[in-house]
Amino acid sequence: MLKRTVPAIVAALALAVAALAADAAAQDASPALERHRRATFWDLTLGKHALELSNDDYVEYACGTNGGPPSIPLAGWADYGRCPIDAATGFHEVYFRYDDELQYVARARTVDEAEEIFRFEGTTEFNLPIIISGLFDDDGFLRGIRFVTDPRTDELTREKGSNAAALFRIRFNVPWQCADIPPTEGETAYLSGIIKQVCTAEANGEHYRIVRNRFRKEGQLTIDPVTHQATIGYFVSETRFERTLDAIENREARLASLFAIAKGDVEARHWFRLGRASTPLGASSALISWSGSMFEYLMPSLVMRAPEGSMLAETNRMVVARQEAYGAAVGIPWGISESAFNARDLEMTYQYSNFGVPGLGLKRGLSENRVVAPYATGLAAMVDPAAAA
Repeated sequence: MLKRTVPAIVAALALAVAALAADAAAQDASPALERHRRATFWDLTLGKHALELSNDDYVEYACGTNGGPPSIPLAGWADYGRCPIDAATGFHEVYFRYDDELQYVARARTVDEAEEIFRFEGTTEFNLPIIISGLFDDDGFLRGIRFVTDPRTDELTREKGSNAAALFRIRFNVPWQCADIPPTEGETAYLSGIIKQVCTAEANGEHYRIVRNRFRKEGQLTIDPVTHQATIGYFVSETRFERTLDAIENREARLASLFAIAKGDVEARHWFRLGRASTPLGASSALISWSGSMFEYLMPSLVMRAPEGSMLAETNRMVVARQEAYGAAVGIPWGISESAFNARDLEMTYQYSNFGVPGLGLKRGLSENRVVAPYATGLAAMVDPAAAA
């Protein structure tokens, strides 16, 4: 009886092991890479300190060259100070690349997962190779991201580079202001014409800038990176995108500075490195903001004290007085601030933008649109409760 039972037990165990192996194989054969994703520049949070950013998410850190090839190799984000100041922004530019390790994992799998190889291949966005970098201020805070389509590719791919501009405008669903730049000598039409366009927008304390170029540069000799043949009449087709964060003391940046000091991420002197540009108001002056909105000036006071007699307290008092005077002058209730407004996109969603009082903000055209937001008057109750009641 025992002799017959032992083989049966062994056979059952063998079947169980085989079943487990088959199940493991089935799981391995499934699109396991779907459970993985690599970090991209969309995952970076502006305002974070270099010490808060993980060096494991990206590779090949180096000093950037305004969208060009990398220069000085770096160990990671914390080496930002080794990079020279970028003339265009005043920040330290740190070049990096996406980690394409998952590409090699995909290549080791079946042909059916070829799309995974493409998804994890190189440093790409919108199916285009890109050059990407982070922009750090002197105290190590990530203040911006720079994206440039990589011109070191074949002609067909490079030709699509200028198309990324439209995709960024869709991704950031904010009101854009665009202007065409006239061509310079030697620049001629490529395909349907010459495209030299700059678009800007701002929302939630961030500034966006897109430069779209597509034209031919007559007489310029270049070497095609694929065919290695000399080409005269090289064409440019590119998109440059920059996303930057405000650093004015009366904005949200002062909250980030306070928290970073409290956590020990930066020295207390960082507080004194915040911008303090001012604008004249009557016989005095106040800190200037981007759009002159009530939110920009008074939101930090919900969680931070502005000592009586300080520049911040004086600015808050003068700004509320200016808001009240401007409302009376144009015959509307006072309390202008960033808000949703009466404009809709193709999906009939109301749009959001910042609105403010002329003379308080750097933004142009503040007098062209007036949006009164009830919450703005509520914020002003901290400064002038009688008028806000």
